Amino acid sequence: MHFTISETQFIASDTHFAGDYKDAVSGIVRPKALTDEQFAAVLPTIIPAGYTKVEIDNSENNAGQSPGARVSYRKLYKKGHGGGEERVEDKYVNIYVGISDESSNMEFTLSDLKEIGQGEKAVKIKGIYEGKERMEKTSSGCGSSGIVFLVNNRFAISLSNDLCDLAVLYQLIDSMNFKNLPK
Repeated sequence: MHFTISETQFIASDTHFAGDYKDAVSGIVRPKALTDEQFAAVLPTIIPAGYTKVEIDNSENNAGQSPGARVSYRKLYKKGHGGGEERVEDKYVNIYVGISDESSNMEFTLSDLKEIGQGEKAVKIKGIYEGKERMEKTSSGCGSSGIVFLVNNRFAISLSNDLCDLAVLYQLIDSMNFKNLPK
């Protein structure tokens, strides 16, 4: 007896079976997926001074995203103070830190890392990982900053900040545990 099941017949959580079957038939060996706990174990172990940790989100459950995790931090700047700019009202600023497994999307990821746009520069994180820094300036001052890099030619790490403060992003990077990521 022979059964044929098309990809469209799978429920959303089972669509990976079609890809797994195609890989097995073609001899492609994909790296083993990490669990939510393994992704979370890589995220920063510190909370930046003055910030509060908001949430950890696993992107595996979000359609169209590579598996991974993200954490965010928030800080309130009161009216008249904050980040090198005088505030005219109370404002929250945010930091986002994410890790994603780009093994199924490596061509695009590598291309994006090598392309240096306006306000970006190539950097080597911890003297090992290729990446880039971004500092976005606006007519009213600084818009935001960010760092993106690749670990073990598979995991994209991205950090962004509503302020032009790369130092706090590097503090977070220093508290991340990349040793637990598979090679």
